[in-house]
Amino acid sequence: MMIAVILLLALNGSFFLGGGLLFIIGIMALAKPQLIYGLASIITDEVSDVFGDLKILNGIDLSSLIKDNATVIIIIGIIILAIGFLGTFGALRKSTLLLTLYAYFVLGILCLEMILAIYGSADSDKIEAKIKNGIKLSLIENYMEGMKFAIPPEIIFPQNAKELAWDAVQVQAVCCGVSSYTDWDDMINWNNKYPGITDSAKLPLSCCKITRDSRAKEFKGILLGDFINPVDCLSSRKTGTYNTVSCYDRLRTFILNNKVIIIATFVIVILVQMLAIGCACWLKFKLMGKKSPKTQQTGEEPKIT
Repeated sequence: MMIAVILLLALNGSFFLGGGLLFIIGIMALAKPQLIYGLASIITDEVSDVFGDLKILNGIDLSSLIKDNATVIIIIGIIILAIGFLGTFGALRKSTLLLTLYAYFVLGILCLEMILAIYGSADSDKIEAKIKNGIKLSLIENYMEGMKFAIPPEIIFPQNAKELAWDAVQVQAVCCGVSSYTDWDDMINWNNKYPGITDSAKLPLSCCKITRDSRAKEFKGILLGDFINPVDCLSSRKTGTYNTVSCYDRLRTFILNNKVIIIATFVIVILVQMLAIGCACWLKFKLMGKKSPKTQQTGEEPKIT
């Protein structure tokens, strides 16, 4: 019994703390957004250092993204916090009621994951098309200005976090558009004027090629001189001056290159969930078994606390 308690505490203690942390971050983002700027900077730097392929995070204003999605973060935090609470305090208090709720909760999540996995593998083409359309819609709705020229060689970066994220992705992942660079022909909200070059740009500046050495720079340290031929890229979409690979293809390549890690992570998550359900059920039945001698003497049914 003690082993089951220890396993449940180990599995759910981190969930309880992590869910609480997400909840606090969400509340902070709503009430005191300036407090999350330092935290967002630390997260960005650490993740970028660990995963070299994710250096594009250096160009993303994570603090603004957290602020814009504070409600979602709070909801996710509450769900994780609830799971951690049921598992942790169910084990500590040896409460069959909490353990039962916990087992059903985790089982429901496990079933949902399996259904999504089966559906995803069976209808992958339709799902991929929906994902592409959703990402493209986000690009169309959120991209207004993008990177612009200031006094050469400086560049003005957009204040909107989502625009900034798109520019960072296209520059540092060396890609353009969601499905193709022609996605920019459909941009109805984009201000495609670049004074001194063109009043009707074919592509945003972030789609234009930069020198190989410039890719090692911090995103916001990029200057106009780092671009190979921005004039022809913007005004006429001249071959060889812009990134031809789509950002979705870059993402897909990244996933395929790391598919072993992704699959292994999914399998580990499933096994951990099954272990958690097994421990909760085993502990519950052990607790009910301990109460059964008393119920045999009194003739009362065991009470689930």
